[in-house]
This record gives sequence, C-alpha cells and structure tokens, in this order.
Amino acid sequence: MKYEGLIYKKENGIGTITLNRPEVLNALTMGTLAAIDSIANELKSDKETKVLIITGNGSGFSSGADVSGTLDGLTAEDAGLNMLVNPTNLNYTFNLRRLNQPVIAAINGVTAGMALGLVCACDIRIAAESASFSCAFVKRNLVPDSGVTWFLPRTVGLGMALELAMTGDRIDAQEALRIGLVNRIVPDSELMPAVLALANRMMANPPLAVSWAKKLIYESMDMSLESAFDHEIFLQASIVRTADFTEGVKSFQEKRKPKFIGR
Repeated sequence: MKYEGLIYKKENGIGTITLNRPEVLNALTMGTLAAIDSIANELKSDKETKVLIITGNGSGFSSGADVSGTLDGLTAEDAGLNMLVNPTNLNYTFNLRRLNQPVIAAINGVTAGMALGLVCACDIRIAAESASFSCAFVKRNLVPDSGVTWFLPRTVGLGMALELAMTGDRIDAQEALRIGLVNRIVPDSELMPAVLALANRMMANPPLAVSWAKKLIYESMDMSLESAFDHEIFLQASIVRTADFTEGVKSFQEKRKPKFIGR
C-alpha cells in the first residue's frame, strides 16, 4: 500500500515508517499525518508487528508542518493552515502513544515544530550525532501543537519545556541528551543498527509483559502512588495466568531459551 509522504515496511516483526520528502526535509502534510494515523490504527490489530520505528529519509527527520500554502490569503481553507487548526489532523499522536507496541524514534538531523510532537509521542528516542531539535512554533507566531504541551514537560520537565517553547531555540543532540529529550546518541552511521538492535532486544521478551509495562508506566503518570500500586497488582494478577508466564518459569527452570506466544 502506498502512503503520502512516507514509506512503510514490515520485516521480521518490525514496522518502519520512513518520512520520505527529503527535498523539503520531510515536512509534514495533512496526507502524511493521515498516513501515520492509518498505520497506527492498523497496528492496533496487527499481532505480527512487535515494534514500530519512525525515522526520516535524507538529512533531516522532519522540519515540521508544511505550511507553504498559508501565506496566500491566510484562510482556513489553505492546506497548511487547515492542518494547523484542525484537531482531527493531530490524532496520530494519540494513536501512536496508545499502541501496545513499543515505538522508537530514530532521529536523524533536523526535528522542528510539529515533528517534535511526533518524536515525543514515541516511547524511546535515539538520536544521531547530527540531530537537532527546535520547538519552533513561537518563531511563526504559533503555539505548540501535536500534543507538545503535554508531552514535552513530562519528558524534559516544566522549566525546560517552557524555555524551549517560549524561545524556539534550536538545541543539538548533546543538549537533548542532557535534558532527557533523547535516550542516547549514536554516530550517524550507527543510528539504524542501534535502533534495530534495541527493537530486537524488546522483541525477545514476551509481548504482553512489554505492552503492559508500557501501559502501567504511562497510566501511573496521572495516578497517585496508591492507585499505581493497585493497578500494578491488578495487572500482575492477570499476567501470571497467561501461557507466557508459565513458559517463562519453565524455560528458566529448564535452562533453555523461552518460546513466547503472546498469550
């Protein structure tokens, strides 16, 4: 299936979205956002794909929203402006965050504006040494969107999120690592090998335990400690009744590699 502005492939249990408009630093159009959202919806029922990777083709991850059509007339009908003010175009960040599968951003080069929301919606962010980041909305008299105002303070802390949002400053990969925006930095040539190695380590684990750990951690962010304890106990009582729990125990006792089936 062809998607606007990106390439999607599935191989060995890994789905990879590659933003594919390198001539404009993979600027995001309404069609591209719809394509990401469509893929996220497909993944909800895809039992074969265990991990999703999102990256960019060429020298940048993405320069953000393609607003090239907003300067002629500035009406809501303009394609770029409509993308910015229509909330239905931003569902992809909700759906990415709600996926059972881990989502890894492989960040190469420029990441700005709306693309910052995209990488923050991912669970883990691995940056190439050339990566840079900018909450650039303020530079165009815009407020952050794509969930940036929710994701960013929960990722880098309130003070740093406010600084990035109100200055629009560009930061490099080292600063992104220092403030916790990315998990790690690797040389440009090692970006995809490092991300694939991480994806394969995750896939070696039972998929229910991986997805429920993700669910618990995200849901606990809006819970009291007492509620988080209760939620852990509830899901733990469920997961110990699965075939994969029995297999995990048996394989440990028998000193062999487990064969998990996701049930």
